[in-house]
Amino acid sequence: MLDFWRNLIDAGLFAAEVQGVIALRLIRLASGGSETSAEIHRALRRSRNRHISVPRWQQPSTNYE
Repeated sequence: MLDFWRNLIDAGLFAAEVQGVIALRLIRLASGGSETSAEIHRALRRSRNRHISVPRWQQPSTNYE
C-alpha cells in the first residue's frame, strides 16, 4: 500500500514539474526576442518526429450527416 502512495506522490511531482517547464517555455515564447523563432522551430521539429497514433474512436468524424 505504501508503494501506491509513493507512486501517486511521484506522479504528482512529475506533473507539477512538467507544468513548470511548459510555463517557462510559454513565458520564453511570449517574451519574443531573437531566440523565439529558433525555439518554435525546435519544438515543431520535435513534435513532427513523434508518431502518435490516435485511437479510431478519438479521430474526428468526417461524416457530417
